[in-house]
Amino acid sequence: ALPAPRIGFNYLGRFTAGADGGAVGPWQAAGATAIGGTAAPDLPVQHALEASAVVRDTPDGPELDLALSWPAALLDETAVDGLGQAWLDLLGGLAAHSGSPGAGGHTPGDFPLLDITQESVTALETAVPSLTDIWPLSPLQEGLLFHAAFDEEGPDVYETQRLLELNGPLDAARLRASWQTLLARHDALRASFHQRESGDTVQVVAGNVELPWGEADVSALPEPERQAALDRLAANERARRFDLASAPLLRLLLVRLAENRHFLVVTSHHILLDGWSMPIVLD
Repeated sequence: ALPAPRIGFNYLGRFTAGADGGAVGPWQAAGATAIGGTAAPDLPVQHALEASAVVRDTPDGPELDLALSWPAALLDETAVDGLGQAWLDLLGGLAAHSGSPGAGGHTPGDFPLLDITQESVTALETAVPSLTDIWPLSPLQEGLLFHAAFDEEGPDVYETQRLLELNGPLDAARLRASWQTLLARHDALRASFHQRESGDTVQVVAGNVELPWGEADVSALPEPERQAALDRLAANERARRFDLASAPLLRLLLVRLAENRHFLVVTSHHILLDGWSMPIVLD
């Protein structure tokens, strides 16, 4: 049995060479490139100009081989050489750009759920530097967004709040970390809402979002006053409007009433979490 071959085809014609750049196992690249190289002289050509590109993994790193072939009776060698040099210059420019600060970014093809222009993508990346995805709104979200924007004064009727009573020993740092992990795990919890130049609104998912977290201790108050203090703190949280263009549309306040008695005030916007999804989050 032959030893397992260690040279193989990969995407875009990639070949792996041995430690010395030569043959690997029973395989050896033939000719100047690892593919092609021989054809009958009288074989009709399929194209006036053929181009191939092969990447070789060598001990010094990957190398790109570009090859152009053409029938001499159809094309002038000088013209083809100019085309090949322009191709090489273009690739060199792309390689140099990829190594510069700020290189990269998204294109409309990264967001198949939307008909979006590059200008819109760039504008949204400016608004959300850690952008990872862009989604359209559901019909219900469109309605909630309209009502939230219709009256920007006073409380937002679509802000919701839940008070969770926590009895027993509590590690506040661990509780906070678990909620932060939850944000990192679920893209939908890191969405914010942005209007495009076309007038429609999209939700933009951020890659990194810091959990808004606060703590308050009312345990030093007399017992009858602690519940009233909790109610005031919760009301203050409820009165603060969310900026729908800033994720996350969720904030938490941990209130300590006694050594082993706490309340977690969970305030969120209905456009982010509803009665069906909140139980999943809490579980």
